[in-house]
Amino acid sequence: MTAWPVIVRVGILLVLGGLSACSGGASSEGSKAGGSALVTPSDGRSQSESLLTDGSVLVAGGYSLGGGFQAAAMIYDPVVARWHVTGNLQSPRAGHQATLLQDGSVLVSGGTNGGFLSSTEFYRPAVGQWMKAGNLSMPRIGHTSTLLPNGQVLIAGGYGANGVVLNSAELYDPSTGLWASTGSLTDARVGQ
Repeated sequence: MTAWPVIVRVGILLVLGGLSACSGGASSEGSKAGGSALVTPSDGRSQSESLLTDGSVLVAGGYSLGGGFQAAAMIYDPVVARWHVTGNLQSPRAGHQATLLQDGSVLVSGGTNGGFLSSTEFYRPAVGQWMKAGNLSMPRIGHTSTLLPNGQVLIAGGYGANGVVLNSAELYDPSTGLWASTGSLTDARVGQ
């Protein structure tokens, strides 16, 4: 079995090229081989990683090395150094953004599954499930997603469905579950 590299960056576990030693599908726990391995194959670049309030790490979506976009999500528990499968995303996606909300849930937005996505969803760690969170005003990939002090999430820039770099921005209010357009960036930008 091969142990895949794991790097800690700014307190968040980042999995590089993370492929499970138990390739051939997901299992309930990752294999250990001098470390822990992802339980679902991924290219290691297109999924999201989120540090949860309990210190575990949620890895969601991505592009499978076997081809295709994933809806799979896994949790890494650093206490026991193991991965385990959790609920799947509502929509397979890669290149999306993930933001930890003040209530401990994780909001994912946009990305691609062959076409650009405007859908968003959030993960509730207590129940291990994803739920729809409405749609962005337009599909985006390569945008930013920032938690603001008031608990709202600001989405800005990125590529639009036609490949044009966007200057638009929008806000998600977790208390209402609604998205609303807000002031535009001065310059269109992607990957800021």
